[in-house]
Amino acid sequence: MTERVLRWIAVVIAILAFMDPPIVVDGRTRPRVGVSVQRGPSMDLPGSLGALVSPSASGGTRREVAGKVRDALRRDLRDAFDVIDGLDTSAAAIVIVGDRYPETPPPLNASVSTVTVSGPLSPNVRIAGVDAPRAVPPGTSVRLGVSVEGKGVRGAETVLALHAGGAEVGRASHIWTSEEETWRAELQAVPVGTGPFSFEIDARPLASERSLADNRAVVRVAESPRLRVLVFEARPSWASAFVRRALESDPRFEVSGLSQASPRAAIRTGGSPALPADHPDAYDAFDTIVVGGLDSLTPASVSMIDDFMRRRGGTVALLPDARPSNSAAPLLAGAELREKLLDQPAALATTPAPRLDASELLEATRLPLGATVLAHSASSGLPVIWTAAKGDGLMLVSGAMDAWRYRAETGVDFDRFWRSVISGLALAARAAVTVELQPADVRPGDRVRVTARVRRLDRERARGRLSVAASADGHAMRLWPDAEEGSFSGTFVVDPASQANPIRVEARLGDGSVAGVSQVALDNVVREASGPPLALLADSRGGVNVGADNLAALEGHLRSTVPEQPARAARHPMRSSWWIVPFAVCLSGEWWLRRRSGRR
Repeated sequence: MTERVLRWIAVVIAILAFMDPPIVVDGRTRPRVGVSVQRGPSMDLPGSLGALVSPSASGGTRREVAGKVRDALRRDLRDAFDVIDGLDTSAAAIVIVGDRYPETPPPLNASVSTVTVSGPLSPNVRIAGVDAPRAVPPGTSVRLGVSVEGKGVRGAETVLALHAGGAEVGRASHIWTSEEETWRAELQAVPVGTGPFSFEIDARPLASERSLADNRAVVRVAESPRLRVLVFEARPSWASAFVRRALESDPRFEVSGLSQASPRAAIRTGGSPALPADHPDAYDAFDTIVVGGLDSLTPASVSMIDDFMRRRGGTVALLPDARPSNSAAPLLAGAELREKLLDQPAALATTPAPRLDASELLEATRLPLGATVLAHSASSGLPVIWTAAKGDGLMLVSGAMDAWRYRAETGVDFDRFWRSVISGLALAARAAVTVELQPADVRPGDRVRVTARVRRLDRERARGRLSVAASADGHAMRLWPDAEEGSFSGTFVVDPASQANPIRVEARLGDGSVAGVSQVALDNVVREASGPPLALLADSRGGVNVGADNLAALEGHLRSTVPEQPARAARHPMRSSWWIVPFAVCLSGEWWLRRRSGRR
């Protein structure tokens, strides 16, 4: 009987082991905690970690600090939680490490706590903005105005380096004198090669070669055509002749000349020596007219010059060497001039422009509304060189009638003065279509307003059938007429997936004859996060917000509020290797009893 019991026990164990029946039991499992570290450009900004890690490992960028926070949570919570990366939907609690709201919302059924690592940006140096021209003609140096902000760096020295084509082309340094300070630096470089020209600006401490995201900016400047100037002399004039020579020796200018040597003979030089009255295409052949011999201007010439400014939007420089005749009065409307002779030549007050000396002056006792003064008389303080708007254009009047006589005097820079003034006038001339963008610096997803203005000359040529077609980054966009005559506007949104920087915006007349081009640059300077603080997310989702140096409070909150999770688990007891012991005992006992009784 005993042998039979042992045999059947062994058989039952074998049958159960083959069937492997499960047993469902109630139990508890360790809760899952998800740790999500934010990504983005702002995480490259400096942060602080405090007592979380050893002093040698503290500091670094916010991304580095966030990584250290994640590693610390993994290490300290692994005894009570399953710590996983990311926003897992099965997690009982979520910890978000960063400085702003996450782009992907956390699961709704989970408690959310936050670790804010933004902190104050101190010590830090950041490039706040860069002022640069949109385009420059060939051979022109580019002047960049850079605004740099420093916090908590008093006594430290910062170097601002300008790079072009992989080489350093400019440098400026500054020693900070207060805890919070703004430094304005002027950098200048001559571009090499063909446009568009790219300049990289890098701000860093003198002893460090490392550059953070907000310490760097990239500026792109387009190359504009040569500045087209016509020098028109109603009679031979030394005042205009020496200005023409100064411009002809500068590669930035394309100079044409038309000098009325006698009533029946004219001397023509350059590629476009024709007045708009003589040839209709001459309106667009140049941007600026330099006029000499004003006392010999005819009414027809005066009308042509006035028309060039008002309709074409061109610029004109009037260089009298004697009191202007009555026929030139329409050009000088709104101004009253008086002649003044000095015993000795005197320098004009032209700061910061180059020095100019003269002894025969035309001083303005009254100027047109909105006029801008470029140089004053040192003795009387009255304007001598000034500009005034004329329709769509601009007019400059120089009362330094004999400045050419003293061009070789020590300290006088006659050529540089007039090159600077005439280049400014040429760049101010209106194009057929001008495009303005607001704002000029954007980020992906921002909306940009485009305003295209058509000058009067082209509005008249359209004869009531004026239309403008526009495109942004190669994609067509719609512009609508504004209340202002010849003005069209519209908006577009910067494509987040666009690889273009800067983004090219083109507006073209409906007949396709002329086009205006502008560009908007993607903002290269990383700025502080905007919007609600990250702590607000923790407050609204039943969690806590802590700093990177107070993770103990977060760990205590998780241990007290996230209990173990109840769970029903299936057990398979027959898979235990210990069942081989009773199975072997039963078989061995049955065999021993049979042998003892003499049975086989």
